[in-house]
Amino acid sequence: TLHRTRQVRANASFTSPNVVGGGLSHTIRPGCDLPTEEPFFNALVRSLFAEGLMPAGSVLDVGARRGETACLYATFAPERQVHAIDPSARNVKQIERVYRRMFPNLKARVGGLGSHYVPQLSAKVRWNQITGLSSLIDGDMGAGKEREASRPEASQDPTTGDATFPIFTVDDLFSSERLGFAHIDVEGSELSVLRGARTVIARDQPIFTIETHAHVHDPQPTIELLDFVASQLGYQLLMVQEVCGIISVCR
Repeated sequence: TLHRTRQVRANASFTSPNVVGGGLSHTIRPGCDLPTEEPFFNALVRSLFAEGLMPAGSVLDVGARRGETACLYATFAPERQVHAIDPSARNVKQIERVYRRMFPNLKARVGGLGSHYVPQLSAKVRWNQITGLSSLIDGDMGAGKEREASRPEASQDPTTGDATFPIFTVDDLFSSERLGFAHIDVEGSELSVLRGARTVIARDQPIFTIETHAHVHDPQPTIELLDFVASQLGYQLLMVQEVCGIISVCR
């Protein structure tokens, strides 16, 4: 599957000022913070909207964090409904507080996505004392445990705590709503999300993006994910090798 995947590589000179400052700024209304990561990817998505190549339907941003990416989608397509989903209640409150009034087409919801519905999932979260935002440390999203080995144990860190949130499926959320585009970044649970989206994907044929984690030591989860997309969903794959962006996060 990896050999069959077409690859687009960002040129070294294709830096965040070129893309974010020049290629995106003219499309963004006041009040929308620019993402500091994935400038090449964001420029590609903007082009799909601007050139009318994005299928009809609503937009889904899974793992929305503080909402900058969802806000971009709300400005790229103000006529579309944009759904931002994040397991952190703090993050969702931030999205509602910062963006909701200016972007009525942007709606945020606390929760996660997986292969099946779970009323309440318990997980560990960490709060960033600078930004006030939180991120998921550990939780069973339907495809195994999600962990970041570089982080200390939650019990030893005063900035961590417990959180509960529901797990939805894409098929349930969009049973009566057309899906045009989905950005899925759920730290290793992407395959689980897609398994819970088979009906909607078959019905609407949306464009969707997933983080492949090809940069980790074990390539098997990436191979399984891409094989599912190609063989089970029947999609053509396009891999974007991102530049680092403003901060040093290459993916």
